[in-house]
Amino acid sequence: SSLGLSQRHYNTLVQYLASTHHPSQLKGTLSIVRALCAYTGGMGKALSYIAAASPTGRSFPTRMDTFTLPPCACQSVTNAMKAAARLVILNMNPSKQTNFESGAIPARNRLNQLSWFIPVILHSIYNLRCGVLEYAQYLFSCSDPLFHYSQKVQMPDSRRETFGNFLVMKHPEMAQVLEICDSWAIKMQQYWKKVDGFDAGVNLDEDVKDWIKSLT
Repeated sequence: SSLGLSQRHYNTLVQYLASTHHPSQLKGTLSIVRALCAYTGGMGKALSYIAAASPTGRSFPTRMDTFTLPPCACQSVTNAMKAAARLVILNMNPSKQTNFESGAIPARNRLNQLSWFIPVILHSIYNLRCGVLEYAQYLFSCSDPLFHYSQKVQMPDSRRETFGNFLVMKHPEMAQVLEICDSWAIKMQQYWKKVDGFDAGVNLDEDVKDWIKSLT
């Protein structure tokens, strides 16, 4: 499956989602997805704050001087993002395993409140991506005297390739997070459009719209 699920994992999720037709069970599922989105987007916001608190902006608090993003944190936050996305996607097509390449139009299940979380998930993925990218750019500025990091100034084209190499070589876990964010945003956009016939720009902030358009 394009959702990266084993058959056992897929069957478990489908059975779980089948029970969400009961209002009491749906309420609990909504809380789970909401928490996963809060964790995903919150991680991104926290990293943005740390990058903004660099010596090129306001001063770092003492406890931030030696801050390092643990690889396990990258793994856990991408797992949270995937979990929220999988729940919503499978909820919209619970009858069979999803395959974006098949071209089949999945059954509509928009009336279920879980389906309304698509814009929320896309915003949380975007916040995570921005936070990881800003923090990585800050680390790059510490190692490259030719690049002065600023959240308000876009990286010049002359430094992009060097930054990309730095990220892959020095911080592959962050490079993987950025790649996963892009790939799952595309999946969410494709599936939303296939189910509802809507562009994923509906109910999204302009910066999120621009990001998704740049991926397709």
